[in-house]
Amino acid sequence: MHPLLRIIFLLAVMAPLSAASVAKQPLHVLYVGSNNAEGIGTSKLTPAALEAGNAARAADFTRFLGENFSRVTSIRASAFTLELAAAADVIIADEKISVWMPDDFRVPLVAVGQMGMQTLWARGSKMDWLCACLDDKLHHVRTDHPIFRGPLPVEPTLISEVDKTTRLPIRAWQVHAPMKNPGMVTSLANLLDAPDSEIIAGGINLKGDHGIALAREANLFLWGPAAAPAEMTPEARQVFINTLVYMRQFKGARPTVRRDVRSRHTVDQIIDSPYITGAAQYARFFLPALVAEAGTDKAKYHAAFDGNRDWVYVPPATLCFGIDQDAKSLGLPNHDVRLLDRCVELLGASAESAKARRLLERYTGLTFADQAGWRGWLEQNRARLYFSDAFGYRFFTGPAGPLPEEMMTRQALAKNPPPTTSETAPVLLSAVVVGANGYPYGGVGDRFTIAVSIRVEKGWHIYDSVPAGNPMVTTEVAVELPEGLRWDGGWHSTPPVPEMVNKEATGVMLQTGEVTYLRSFYVAGLPAAGARSQRGSGPLKLTGTVIFQACDEQRCLSPATLSFETKLNIRDN
Repeated sequence: MHPLLRIIFLLAVMAPLSAASVAKQPLHVLYVGSNNAEGIGTSKLTPAALEAGNAARAADFTRFLGENFSRVTSIRASAFTLELAAAADVIIADEKISVWMPDDFRVPLVAVGQMGMQTLWARGSKMDWLCACLDDKLHHVRTDHPIFRGPLPVEPTLISEVDKTTRLPIRAWQVHAPMKNPGMVTSLANLLDAPDSEIIAGGINLKGDHGIALAREANLFLWGPAAAPAEMTPEARQVFINTLVYMRQFKGARPTVRRDVRSRHTVDQIIDSPYITGAAQYARFFLPALVAEAGTDKAKYHAAFDGNRDWVYVPPATLCFGIDQDAKSLGLPNHDVRLLDRCVELLGASAESAKARRLLERYTGLTFADQAGWRGWLEQNRARLYFSDAFGYRFFTGPAGPLPEEMMTRQALAKNPPPTTSETAPVLLSAVVVGANGYPYGGVGDRFTIAVSIRVEKGWHIYDSVPAGNPMVTTEVAVELPEGLRWDGGWHSTPPVPEMVNKEATGVMLQTGEVTYLRSFYVAGLPAAGARSQRGSGPLKLTGTVIFQACDEQRCLSPATLSFETKLNIRDN
C-alpha cells in the first residue's frame, strides 16, 4: 500500500487511541514534527506526497497527544526556539532539532526513530546512530520498568520467536504494524555500566544483540520505533504515554558519563573531507562561533586549529570541536597533568581562582570544597591519572569504559574454541580479548576482558586448589600486560568441583571439562612504538602461559606449561 494511503487508512479505521474515561495526564507536551518533505524518509514519493505524509503524521501525533495530555503544543522543527521549549514539561523530537541547545538546557526530551536520533546525536548524547534498522518487535524487555507500571499499567504481550539476525530464541513484543521505514537502535556498549543511563529494551535489528531500542540517558530518552500512534499497538501507545510521564522527573538531569566523543586527531580529517561543504554540515562538527566566523572556508578552519591542538575541547551537550581558551591562557596542554597542578596553585590567587576551579572541574568531573581538597586528591592519584578524548576530554584514574557483557565474551570464545583434546594431549587452550563493543579494539579508557579457555579431556582433571602439603600443581594463568595497559581486578575462573574419595571430600578442588579464566584490564595510554607496528594503531600482542598438572583416575602427567597469544587493536584517541 502507498505509505500516504496507509496513514490515511489507519487514521480513518482505527479505534480511538484513548478511552474517554481516562483522565488526561497533567503535562505540557511539545511535539516537534517534520520541517519538510524529507521527514518521512522515502525517496519514491513525490514532494507533494511526502509533505502530505508528514502533515498526516503530525496530525496523528497531535490528536493522540491531545487526547491524553492536558496541554499540547505542536510545531515544525523550523519553528523550534529555546524559549518555547523551556515552557514544556517534555519535548517529543520527531524531527531533527537544529537549534543550538546549551548545556544548561535540560528539558526532558523523547526522541522518536531516526529523525529524533539526529537530535540526540547533535546534543552530544552517548546514544549513537548504531543502525536505522529496527523492526516492529522488541525483545529483552524490562517489563518491571516504570514505563510499564503506570500511570497506565501495561502487561506486554510477549511471544516466543527466533531473532532473524542472531538466530536465538527471544520473547518478542510487537510495538507497531509492519512498515517500510525502519526504526533506530543505539549501541549497547555506550550505555553499559553508566549510572546516568537505563537500558530498557532491545529489538530485532541488523546489529543483533548490540542494538538498543528503548533507553534513557539523563533527561534524554530514545524511543527507537518509528511508527506514528495510529500504527502503534494499543500496548505501545500506552507505554509511550507512560514514557512521557516518566521523563518529567528528569528535568534538569545531565549526563555524568560521556562516551564515543570525537578525538582531536580527527579535526583535520573532518575539515578536509570533500563531503563537508555547507554551513549546516560544518555546524555538526564545530562550535557555532567558529562556524559563524569561518563559514565554509576550509582554510579558516585549519587556521583556527593550527597550533591549538593541545587545547582542542568538545564541551558537554555537543559533539562539536572548539578551543578551550581558559586552558590556553595558562599555556599548558589540557591533556597534561601539569595543568591540574597549576590550577591547584591558582586556587589560592583570587584573580585566577574562578578560572582554575572551572578548569579542574571540567577536566576531572570532580568537585572539592577548597584548595587542600584538590591538592590531596591530586597527590593521591597522580601516578594513576591519564587523559581520554573519547570519554569526554577529561582525566581518569581507572577505566572509563564499561566492562564487556558476559554474553559478548561467550560469543568471542565460541568463535575461537580450544583445539580438540585427546589421551595424548588431554589439556589444550585458546585465548581471546573482547571489548564492550564485542570486538578486540578500542582506545584509551576502554575496558577489555581477556578470556583463556582450557579444554580438559573427558576422564581427566587439573587442579584449582589443594591443601597444604599436597604435591599436586595448581592451575596458574599468567599474562604480562604491555606498557599502557592496567589490570582491573584479579582472575576469575569457572567454579571447581570437589574431589571425592569414598564419598568424602578430600579438600582438593578439581577443574574438569571446559574451564574459563577471565580478567579485566583497561587502556591508560598508548604502548611504546616498539610494542606494535605503528603508534596509534594495532595490532598489539598479548602473550601468556598456563601452568597445570593433568591427571586421570590412574596416572598423573608431569606439570606442563602451555603458551598462548591474542591480539588487541588500540586506536589513538
